[in-house]
Order: sequence, then C-alpha cells, then structure tokens
Amino acid sequence: MPLQIAIIGLGIAGPTLALQLQRLGHSPTIYELRSSPSTLGGAINLTPPGIRILESLGIDLSPISHPVERIELFSYASGARLGEVAFGSRPDGCAVRIMRGELNRALVGRLEAVGVKVEFGRKVVGVEEREEGVRVLFEDGKEVEAGLVIGCDGIHSLTRTLCVDPDRRPIYTGVAAAMATVPVASLKEEAFFDSTGLLMGQKGSFIISFVDQEKKQMYAAAVMSMAEQKDKEGWRGQGKDKDATKKEILRRYEGGAMPYVSEYVRKIENVFFYPIFKLAGQGKWSKGRVLCLGDAAHAMPPQGESMTLAIEDAALFARVLETFPDKPVEEIIAVYERTRRPGIDAAYDEAVQRWENVKDTSWLANIFREWMTWAFLWAMSGRMKAKWDFDIRTIPLVV
Repeated sequence: MPLQIAIIGLGIAGPTLALQLQRLGHSPTIYELRSSPSTLGGAINLTPPGIRILESLGIDLSPISHPVERIELFSYASGARLGEVAFGSRPDGCAVRIMRGELNRALVGRLEAVGVKVEFGRKVVGVEEREEGVRVLFEDGKEVEAGLVIGCDGIHSLTRTLCVDPDRRPIYTGVAAAMATVPVASLKEEAFFDSTGLLMGQKGSFIISFVDQEKKQMYAAAVMSMAEQKDKEGWRGQGKDKDATKKEILRRYEGGAMPYVSEYVRKIENVFFYPIFKLAGQGKWSKGRVLCLGDAAHAMPPQGESMTLAIEDAALFARVLETFPDKPVEEIIAVYERTRRPGIDAAYDEAVQRWENVKDTSWLANIFREWMTWAFLWAMSGRMKAKWDFDIRTIPLVV
C-alpha cells in the first residue's frame, strides 16, 4: 500500500530517495529548513557506484561535472608524484568532480520534472511517534502526519536530535577546510595534474581539481589542523575573516616545491571556510517509524566516497521497501539496517584512520607517511576495482 512519507532535508540523499520512492508509487514530500535550495558547499568527488544510481534516476552529470579517471598524489615538500587512486575510464565509467550546488540543482530540477512536492522554510521542532503514524511539528505551527519519516538533514540533523538519538552530537575532528573556485584563465601556471591533484604536506593537504567539462573553473581546498572554537559564533567569526584564512593557507603552503599553490591562493576572491565534524560510530539510525540516512545517521570524515554512501543509503532503502511492500515499516527499517551496517562500519573505520593523515605532523613523520603512501596505494590497488564495480542495488538483503 502506498505510504505517505515525510523526508526531512533537501540535500543530496533526500531528493535521491524521493525520486526512487515516487517511482514505487509512494507519496514523498520533502521538507526543507532553508527558504530555497542550498548552493553552499565545495566540490564533491562522486565515484562510479553513486553515479550509476543518479543516472538511473535521469540525472545527467556530464554537462555539469568534470570526469576524474584518477586522483594524483604529490609530495608538497619535494614535488614528487607519489602515485594515484584510479577510478576507471570512459565509457565504462569513472568518477566525476562536481560542485555540490550544481548537483543539488540537478536533483531539484528532476524533482520538479516528475512532480515531487517540496516545502521550503520548514524547521522541524518535534517528531512524535503515534499509534496511527508519525507526527512532525514545524516551527511555523504546521503539523503533518506520515506513515514514515526519513531524516536526510545532515550531520546536525534535527530528526536525530529530536527523536532518534538525542545524545549523539557532532564531534569536531580537529581539522577545518577552506575552499574556493578560481577561473583557470586567471592563472599563469599550467595544471600539474590531469583532472585532480592532491598535495600531501607536513602542515595539511591541498586538493586542486577541475570541476567543469571545459576546464574553465579550478576548485581548490586546503585541509588543515585547527583549534576548536567554543561555540558556533566563534566558528562564524573565523569563517567571515577571509583575509586571515588566505594568510593561514599561504603560511602553510608557501615556499614548498610546488609554487603554483601560492598563485591559486592569491587569485581566490571568496573563500568558504568550515570546520569538519563527525558522529561517533555505532550509533542509532532509527526509532520506530523514523529513520535517518546519510550524514544524519553516520557522518564520517570526508574520504572521497561520503556522498556516494548517502546516495547508496537512499537506493538501498527504496529497494528494501520495494522488495517487502507488505511488511510493517519497522521491519523494513530493520532489514535495511542489517544489510547496510557492515559496509558503513567498514567505511567509517577506514575514513577515521585515513583522516589522521591530513593533520599537522613532524618533518620525520611526514617523510615516513610519504614513503608509506606507495605501500598503501599498492595494497589498495587490488580492492579498487571491486569498490567501483560495487552496486548496492544487487547485494543480498539480510532478512
């Protein structure tokens, strides 16, 4: 029987889920906190498993992204090329680098095309389990009843903190990122990489990538250790001081073996700064007929596949719902969690471990880390193809 489904959040997972649920004959409505679709965020690395799901929903990424067959790793100290992470090649598939705002616009456009309802300016203030369904209360006084509520509202999820797991709060990772795009025409130095380059250094990491087909825009992000601020106002103040942020990036990356970085940073006009948080692992994802997906359930440090994980969450839940249409909602959620948790737990542990490598370190430790990069890439090479061939829509369900 078709369900009335309330989806909280118009990020990436929410629209992806809504498109699949509508195909199955359900009635999803997305409730978004902001007054319009968000254009915030940096460039996303979308890997083949996520791309295939989006393409199956009618999302054409090619005009708004740049294909990434490999991420090339470099030593900032010596300029040496340390190796690469390969994603495959066209036409069979590769990764893409796309601005988060562009992907969100494409998804919202698809929602409009197929008639999925979206309500903006809806801040959730309450989620209540009732015998006949779930009641969602909004700040403006509106109330809705749904047979299922799914929180796709990110790491600071109100769905989670109001209902599913109130005590599970975001944890600062000790690292912040500063991001910006630069017009390629304004740069004198030619790119030292094919599509994406990752510079590894003693004082953090610096990623540079094309984000469009024509290679007109270059995305740059500095990932660096930073002391935690006491509250949100402290973080906001730090983010507003864009000149100080640029100076900090230059302090860390000026004078190395790769001087192009200094030029990129000096050309930046509007830098976007944000602290990076995670959730503790092994937390609750659901309560009754309320479920969290994506970062609302399992936010982890960025590791090049986080957005694909959220897209996969949506695809798997839709598949479980389609496979067991007559099961109670609570049992459908249980099958989803049993099937999904092992993969998420493994990805979380890997992300946390790898995240330590972006933090400030000593000169000697950095030399050792660069040497170990060769070994890491060699060990990973055999697993890469299996990861990129993985399809969440075909794995066995754990009933």
